[in-house]
Amino acid sequence: MKLFTTLILTAILFTGCGYTNPYAVSDADGTDERVPLYLEMWKDNANQMGYQNVIQQSLVHWLKKSKSFVLVRDRQDADHILSGIIHSVDYPGLSYGTYDRAIELRAKVQFSYTLEEKENNTVKLKKKNFTKLQSFMVGTSAVGTNDNKELALREIAEELAEEIYIELSYLLIPKKEGA
Repeated sequence: MKLFTTLILTAILFTGCGYTNPYAVSDADGTDERVPLYLEMWKDNANQMGYQNVIQQSLVHWLKKSKSFVLVRDRQDADHILSGIIHSVDYPGLSYGTYDRAIELRAKVQFSYTLEEKENNTVKLKKKNFTKLQSFMVGTSAVGTNDNKELALREIAEELAEEIYIELSYLLIPKKEGA
């Protein structure tokens, strides 16, 4: 009986406090209020060849999860424009073994991004010079190390895209009455 009471109280608490799950945004009333969004290709000041494509693919993947966003191909069709810059990518050593050889490295990527409202040319969101970190192991060969490095960079891009998706969900998706 205590478990049942606890579950009921928890359900009441979450339904009454204004909590919304950004992963489960629904269009329950049937209106189509999709936000037209244009994704600019990110600038790559770090010369990490192709990394802006990885970020772009991660952003598309996350933004297509929601029925509240529509990605447009032309800038003029968008209400909002998301752009970003990759400032730097470094791989400092994290742990060392025999003869001071690195056995674990850390991908350290510094970003900035901006969300601009096109109608009145205002910046709605701006994150400057923040860093994401992901460790990876040095492989037994250069190819193995490179594969591990690429995986770490993809994980950073996924984490970044998820954070941007959540921020855009809270910022751009209108709250429903009574929610």
